[in-house]
Amino acid sequence: MNLTPPIRLALGASRLLVGLLFIVSGLIKCNDITGFSYKLVEYFNVFEDHFGLPAAPFVATAVFQAGFIAVIETVMGLFLLLGILARPTAHALLYLIVFFTFLTGYSWLTNSVTDCGCFGDALKLTPFQSFVKDLILLVFIGLIFRYRGAIRPLLPPQPSLVAGSAGALLFLGYTLYCWHYEPVIDFRPACVGCDLHRNTTEADAEGVVRLPDYVPFAETCGQDEFKGQTLLILIKDLESLDPDDLATVRRVAEEAAQLRIAVMAGTATPSARVRELKAQLQLPFCVHVTDQTMLKTMLRKHPGYLLLREGLVVGKWPATAPPRASDLAARLGHS
Repeated sequence: MNLTPPIRLALGASRLLVGLLFIVSGLIKCNDITGFSYKLVEYFNVFEDHFGLPAAPFVATAVFQAGFIAVIETVMGLFLLLGILARPTAHALLYLIVFFTFLTGYSWLTNSVTDCGCFGDALKLTPFQSFVKDLILLVFIGLIFRYRGAIRPLLPPQPSLVAGSAGALLFLGYTLYCWHYEPVIDFRPACVGCDLHRNTTEADAEGVVRLPDYVPFAETCGQDEFKGQTLLILIKDLESLDPDDLATVRRVAEEAAQLRIAVMAGTATPSARVRELKAQLQLPFCVHVTDQTMLKTMLRKHPGYLLLREGLVVGKWPATAPPRASDLAARLGHS
């Protein structure tokens, strides 16, 4: 297909813009597919409420779907930049952007989902901003689709295959690593280096409190977690706590206490059961009942551990990589 210079330039610019945007957006999702799955669940519940579609089967596999979408998005961006499988990639991009445009347009018109989750916690877009973004992308992808036959690979066939396969495996490996542990790049308000006290009490430059549902542990435990050094143990549900995880929680709490670190736990277990379970599980620390969404925002893998020094998060560990006494001491600067 012979293209005029202006069309060739527009096609090249469209490939570069769309390819990079899909890779960036996809990698942000790969970095935190658990968080992305929460957004998918929101959409599933909206579809059930508005159209009667059963949400339960989709909710049960939300994390798998989130991972699949994230990896496919990054792979399509890479393939577009490299010119690999140009025709199938152009078709997939067009179908995807048409679906996303409908989704964000419906969210905007009904105000049913206030953030599309396109860029995770890294960049929050309003429904209208998301819809406009997808309309613009639709124009660029439409151009790519129209002239898909003119797209040529940047590399010879064998290097293209190696580059595409290696990229797909790297994206998949990164996704699985972040899912098993915690996001490598943490955009959440309880990230290491974040001032948790400020993020739960003060508005940012845009007038938004980043973690507005946070209820201070001091209300239950009588000790301010933002003073001195404190280890917060986050346990989403005490009743489903695995025996191995329970043993680890006790071990970490004991080691923290030996380092003179105040230990408190937060859980979404109903308060009526907490006292009984605390005694039954022999938990040697105060247990504070708080909001489940807030707990999931602070840390994806439960039980998890958040180490504070004067309200600043200096350490963060998921259930899959709990801290040792040496880790706690190092984060606090103890010799």
